[in-house]
Amino acid sequence: MAIPARTRTYSYGVNQTFRSTGVALSDAQRLMRALKNSLKTLGSGAWTVVKSSDGTTVDTSDLWDADAKLIWGTGSHSWIVLRQIGMATNFELCIDLNSATTTNATLAVSFAAGFVTGGTASARPTASDEKVLISAAAWHSIPASTNHQLHVMVGHDGKVTRFFFTAANALRGYADFSVAKGTITQWANPSVAFWTSTLPSTTNLWAAANVFGIHAGVILSLYVGNHVYGSVPFNSADVAYRAGGRLNSVSNDYPFFEPTLICATSGYRGRWGKLEDVYWAPQAGPPLSTMYPVATKIWVQVGGLIVPWTGDPLTTVM
Repeated sequence: MAIPARTRTYSYGVNQTFRSTGVALSDAQRLMRALKNSLKTLGSGAWTVVKSSDGTTVDTSDLWDADAKLIWGTGSHSWIVLRQIGMATNFELCIDLNSATTTNATLAVSFAAGFVTGGTASARPTASDEKVLISAAAWHSIPASTNHQLHVMVGHDGKVTRFFFTAANALRGYADFSVAKGTITQWANPSVAFWTSTLPSTTNLWAAANVFGIHAGVILSLYVGNHVYGSVPFNSADVAYRAGGRLNSVSNDYPFFEPTLICATSGYRGRWGKLEDVYWAPQAGPPLSTMYPVATKIWVQVGGLIVPWTGDPLTTVM
């Protein structure tokens, strides 16, 4: 297809570069706090902190005001809850550092109820409608003692937030919190969430239901549909043109395919909507730094997806 226009405007915090200190805890504290700060401060659609703990105190303010306040552990430890009213009145993300390993964390979302129950210096609060995206497991895959980058984009109205980590010219984690578009009319709260410690791909999106939403109190596990060729994803069949970022030798079309959200759970089967301002691309296609179009750089390929980029002709992914 022709290169599409973005449907929303974004505030960007990309190419935030961190040189490894050689100390795992210091690297993790700095990166996680930078992510929190970016979510809090990027544009008119920024997230707000509604409660947090530094492993000693619990408060409705942001206690993660210094790197040292981020404490990982299975006893007393840090956690934080951020709210995005652009998605739903009480759509919240809870980041819980409940592991002795600093590359691990628990990431949970509440689609509407909010994390209102509990919350101590040793246990995160819970929500009646929560979905745990990652449970005391890897929140990124950055190699130890490696310089790394953080890239964050937040829609002007808060309806779309995406971020990803890179290191050594490779994608090392990706997350999407957004309101689906083109949804069925019955879906009253079409907020969805996805976080992977590796890269978005047909393996964890097309072949597995790892995008989550909610409908009438029921958590939806959603696949992200892709074009297919025979019985395999289209990207696996694309050979001749994937190195050049094109998929058709006659029309010279770009590899932009809309991702459809599909549920396979009995009673909820079928198409529910689409992800906004994100497209499928050839899995084995161009490298991370590929921009579309090359001259204006309004899209970038990250793993199997194409997402908005700054539009600055001089800014590429570090």
